[in-house]
Amino acid sequence: MNVKLRYAINFPSAVWFDQELLMVNYALTINLLTQSLDPTEQNIALDRIKHFIFNEMHSTVFINQADEEQAEAFYSLGLNVTTLPQEPVDQIVGIALYYKLNAIMQGRMKITELVFCSDAGDNVEYFHTENDSMNIFPAQGWWLSAGLDHCDLTPDDDEEQQELSVDEQWQEHELSWVQQNAEPDLSQVVFANFEQSQNETKH
Repeated sequence: MNVKLRYAINFPSAVWFDQELLMVNYALTINLLTQSLDPTEQNIALDRIKHFIFNEMHSTVFINQADEEQAEAFYSLGLNVTTLPQEPVDQIVGIALYYKLNAIMQGRMKITELVFCSDAGDNVEYFHTENDSMNIFPAQGWWLSAGLDHCDLTPDDDEEQQELSVDEQWQEHELSWVQQNAEPDLSQVVFANFEQSQNETKH
């Protein structure tokens, strides 16, 4: 049985727009539909969304990837940067998050609708669903990756992170999927207490 859920998140970030750095407060509401019957996987999928928003999107700087020099300048200052294929207006940020959050759940749940707005955009809400066209986004990009990446730049100090597989990235945060068909550990020996069983039988 598929279950419908709704989850709302607020987070602060910044945008580099028109040669100016603006602080922005975002509001994100997502309607979810479970795809896995395993409640543990459902919880992990939701926890992945929470982790990505609160640890990767929180306090990031959204910037057009074409402004590579400025993005690298932000990196050199130790800032968290998220690159986008167009100017970081609310609609573009919302579309990127719609695809990214669906990707990181890897089919255990899916977003049926994402509603996105910001105080900088006068709280006008943008609605995104699977029926929306993705023509304004390239066919490849971090927004389609199931990992934690959210930038097309690769600074030197992130080389180790880039070498990790998607599974390894989530394992570091204890958010990998439970192995349903794990092979038994043959090195473990189980000793049964047959004497106790026989005594219980006598009674």
